[in-house]
Amino acid sequence: MQDMGLASIRQSAKNLYDKEISRYKNYVNQQFDVKQPNQVWVSDVTQFRYNEKSYYICVIIDLFARKVIS
Repeated sequence: MQDMGLASIRQSAKNLYDKEISRYKNYVNQQFDVKQPNQVWVSDVTQFRYNEKSYYICVIIDLFARKVIS
């Protein structure tokens, strides 16, 4: 982002993430070698604004197939 001259609008996002991560148990514990489908799903939610409206994108991935399922 720095190379392209881009900056995050929300500078405090990293600090908030560091504070929130201590609240939740890490069940996956970085062990992404899943033996069968539908054992472990991971997700991410992203919010962005376009033309003064907020939009949210949530992606859910099955770690066995490494494909988006929703």
